[in-house]
Order: sequence, then structure tokens, then C-alpha cells
Amino acid sequence: MSRSVALLDRRMVAAIQLVGPLGEAIDEPVTLECADGRWFGKGSGLFVLQHWAEDPGLSAHWESQQSAFAVGGKRLEFTLRPSGRRYMPRKASLRLPRDPDPANRAAANSLFQPAPIALPATTAFPLGGNAAGVIVGLSRDDDGALIENAVVRLRDSASGTIRAVGITNAHGEALLIMTGLALAAAGSGASASPVHGKIVEALVDGGLARFNAMPPEATAEPVDPDKIIAAVAGNTIVQSPVDIQAGHIAKATLSWSAP
Repeated sequence: MSRSVALLDRRMVAAIQLVGPLGEAIDEPVTLECADGRWFGKGSGLFVLQHWAEDPGLSAHWESQQSAFAVGGKRLEFTLRPSGRRYMPRKASLRLPRDPDPANRAAANSLFQPAPIALPATTAFPLGGNAAGVIVGLSRDDDGALIENAVVRLRDSASGTIRAVGITNAHGEALLIMTGLALAAAGSGASASPVHGKIVEALVDGGLARFNAMPPEATAEPVDPDKIIAAVAGNTIVQSPVDIQAGHIAKATLSWSAP
């Protein structure tokens, strides 16, 4: 989903649009915590940044949109905490300042284009229609500890294209959802099969993950999946094949060893 901010709504520093795993707008309350910015929620997951502490001049002089920094030269971090049971909390960040030129409004870094931020599904997210799901369980190899706050992804077996991203919960589990899956795939010979071969993988940052012998009463603080993806070395990613099918939820288990 994409919502362009109108030219008349220029009294802002930036905007973000929260989306769910199916590309849907978030229709439940979300608390946005940010030490260096003041945000205003406009409904359906759209938030507008009205004050940025690092550049108060930009916040005060809305009409000129002149910043002390180059476009995208700084990063503002914040935490998103959904109130319901369908979406995982997460940390995220946004490059600031945004490009204020209306001529560039179609660009991804434009002031007039809310930056999309995906909220991963919880394992309680309702799977509807022809969507396919995979519940991935992740544990540490040497002691079986459940790994919380790891990133898990679903990939195409052939192309390697990433189809879904999730974050493991206190039970070491995450739900990955893929839409647009054909009801049948080419099977052996001239046959057709409803099963599609994919790959699940886990990226674990030992400094951010929590290793639970038993699921704790309180969950760990949220993490930024984008930071984990950028930090984890490729040779430490663990993978496993999985077969998925439209309208069904598969299961997969992964075991991770510290490098």
C-alpha cells in the first residue's frame, strides 16, 4: 500500500507508512517511541514527523524546508509497538532529511512519499485466502535454547528472491507469509503439484538475540531486523528447504551454532 502525502500537508519533516505482511495497512493502534522526534499518528499506520530534535530549524521553518544536513545524511531511530496480537514490535530507522523538491515526489526518499515500514506477523496472524505460511522454529545447536529476536526469511529456491521476513518470538518461532502463490506448480514429468519448494533461513546476531531455556514471562526488547540483516555474515546464516502450499501453514525447524 502507498499513500502520497499531499502538497498541502507540508508542515512536516517526514512520514512513514506501516504495512503488514500481506501489504495491508495497519488497522490497530501502534505506539511509536522516539527520543529525538515528535510524531503524529494519522490513522491506518500513517505517522507524520513534526519535530526533529537534531535539526530544530527544519522543524520550525516548514515553508523553506532548508536543512543543515544533506538529504539522507542522518538517521532517526524509533520503536514501534502494536497493541494487538497480529504484529510483532520492532525497531526501525529513517534517513533524514527527506527530499523536499515536489519535482522529485515520486522518488523513494521524497518528503511526499511516506517511507514504508513492514511489521512482521506474529504466529497468531490469521492466514486468509490463498496465502501460504511457514512457522519456523529456531534453537541453538549445543543446548537447544530457543532463540528470540532473530531474523528469519523465506526465499525462492531457484532465484533466491526473498519473499517474506519475520522476527522470532520468545518461543523461538516466527510466521512467514507469502501471497500470490500459484495453486499448482510443475511437478515431475508432465504432472502438476500444489507444493512449491522454498528455502527458510535464519540470521542471528549474538549480541541482540536472547537465548531462552524456557519461554520467559516477558519478551525481550524489540530489534531492528534491517540492522541484523546488515550485520550478520553470510557464512553464519542457517538454511533449510521447505515445501509450502497456498492456503496451508507448513512447519520448519532450524538449528544455529555460534560462529
